[in-house]
Amino acid sequence: MIYQTTTRWLPCLLLLGLASESISATLDVAQSKANPASVLLDAESRFVQPSEVWFYETQESLRSELDRVGAMLDAQGPGYAEPWKNHFHWDQLKRNLGSLASVNVSEIELSRRWMYSNRKGTEYPFFAELRSATDAYLDAAYTLSHPNLHREFLEKVALAREQSQALWADPSDANAAALGRTLGWLERTRQLPVETAELRSALSHPNLQLVVSKPLIHRIMSTQDTGVEHSLEVSDTGQTPTTRPFQRSRTVHVRGTAHTKGEIALELVPNSQLAELNIAYQGDVNSHCHATAGPVSFNIHTMGPVSAYTPVTFGPEGIVVQPTAVEPRVRTSINNVSADRRIVQRIGNRRVNEPESRAMIDKRSREKTINLLKLEMDERVGVAIDDIRSEISRMRSTMGQFSEVFAPVVREGAAPVFASTQSSDRDVTVNIYEGRREQFGAAHPCPESFPQADVVGQMHVSFINNLLETIMAGKMFTDEYFMKYAKVLQPTLPLDLMVHARAKRWAIIADQPRPLEMEIPEANLFRIKLNIAALEVDGDRFTAKTQATVRYHLQQNEFGDYFLEREGNVELDTQLDTHHRELLEKKLNAFFAPILDGGGVVIPEGGATGPMNSLELVGVQATDDWLAVGYIVPQDLVDSFMHAERSEASPSAAIDENQVLEPKLPPPYAVDDTLSTYPGIR
Repeated sequence: MIYQTTTRWLPCLLLLGLASESISATLDVAQSKANPASVLLDAESRFVQPSEVWFYETQESLRSELDRVGAMLDAQGPGYAEPWKNHFHWDQLKRNLGSLASVNVSEIELSRRWMYSNRKGTEYPFFAELRSATDAYLDAAYTLSHPNLHREFLEKVALAREQSQALWADPSDANAAALGRTLGWLERTRQLPVETAELRSALSHPNLQLVVSKPLIHRIMSTQDTGVEHSLEVSDTGQTPTTRPFQRSRTVHVRGTAHTKGEIALELVPNSQLAELNIAYQGDVNSHCHATAGPVSFNIHTMGPVSAYTPVTFGPEGIVVQPTAVEPRVRTSINNVSADRRIVQRIGNRRVNEPESRAMIDKRSREKTINLLKLEMDERVGVAIDDIRSEISRMRSTMGQFSEVFAPVVREGAAPVFASTQSSDRDVTVNIYEGRREQFGAAHPCPESFPQADVVGQMHVSFINNLLETIMAGKMFTDEYFMKYAKVLQPTLPLDLMVHARAKRWAIIADQPRPLEMEIPEANLFRIKLNIAALEVDGDRFTAKTQATVRYHLQQNEFGDYFLEREGNVELDTQLDTHHRELLEKKLNAFFAPILDGGGVVIPEGGATGPMNSLELVGVQATDDWLAVGYIVPQDLVDSFMHAERSEASPSAAIDENQVLEPKLPPPYAVDDTLSTYPGIR
């Protein structure tokens, strides 16, 4: 059956479809060949004075959310509600829901900042609308209380023009980040929406990609029975054409069976905007039918090759099945014309062999072949896609065990989004984008890497830089934080990073806006810059701009394992006094160890991550600010995965799309020692 074959094949879409069911966003990855600064021609004349309606509409939305969330918190009792409200500076936020003249933007900013702090529970959907409403209100309050919005608009337009030209000439991440901040201001104040969108479309690219090769898809298909054989009942009624005056039209009743036999295949369709596959059928149809037209009866034999394909696209909006197209190349023959009387048989034989009658029969046979095969394909593929969506939901549930790992990224508002997909005749690419409104994506597309690999992961330095800017900028990082993550980066904890009763307590305050910058200035060379605003030692703060620079070379040992080898020591450019400079140098040289190999990371043998241990590394390469890692997926891993899919298959539970689920309440506000390893707001 087509359904059975298709259902078993579409797991090759699971890895790609999982993302499309999880998150949604859009990003055009077209590269403009013209100077993008032309987009801003005469942009100064397109300033728009925002209306206060915007301010009061967003204020009302925020008030409504505060009432809703506040009521649900209060229902749990003051011991539950008050810690959360204190954390969000609740009363201060409500105090700023008055007239425009009474609003203190800095107080709203402080409340908003705590909403995006790394506090367990803030990532819950329960707070999602409150955080979004606060963002929108803060934008309106900032814009409408700006003392000279028009003047700054003119400055930003001139700056954006200069920065876009610089980025076009030199597509570096530093230039991209600068333009992103300027475009972010224009977007925040609702200025030049078309122009900013065009600039991002032309110059900003996804900064994380997963590329799945066509050979891997075909190897997954090879584990399945691709044969399709099916019989369908045929029933049709039509009218014979009239070719002469006074000739009587007859109703023709056709009954019989159509037998199809062929193969199903998946075909990649080149599409730069949305990944596309064809579920293609190639086979033959052999139909034997008996027809009656009044007193005459005859047999109709239809046979020949037939092809059908159902386009399937997947992207940020999910999996979409397009209408099936059928292309029959069948021929029809008529025989065994019979009637009760010989003269009627002769007339009937002449009538059914007239060109008009033969054309009508050929047409109806083709139409019936198309309709029957189209209905069969649409029904079976539809059921198969529903099964795939259910399987995606199951996999998402399985991945829930990683929620604690990724929760801090969601809490900080730094979660990446699924941007787009694309397909070529060689592979399918899933594009992910990490970046907020005031940030930018990759300044240029990733160069091709590891064409022999089954799966390639590609990450631009802007992914890391944007992520860490969102998490780190302006925040305090304690000695416990450095100790915690040194255990991840290194197999053993350096003595200089141990926190104990006799050790000096220290912390850094990360600079803004770009606390950490990673670059790949040449092949397999990483340059990392840590920008520090201040150093704290035993509670005393020493404010001095400091930039720590460390360089690592990507190396490979005799066993084929990759690691980072530091070039020299950490270099400090700082105005700190000698004593505190030496202290910071010692700590950072311990954290950025001479060798980094991820020795503190161990992938468990079982569970959802177990198969990762079976992947065969093709290679790792870093060039042009892109890091690429290629893998071969062994056939036994493909076989075991597909076997698991078949053995775990079960009827899908019905899903009520109209069901409204009440957001789950977050856990009680927690205060514990482990939170000292989180970035702190100061």
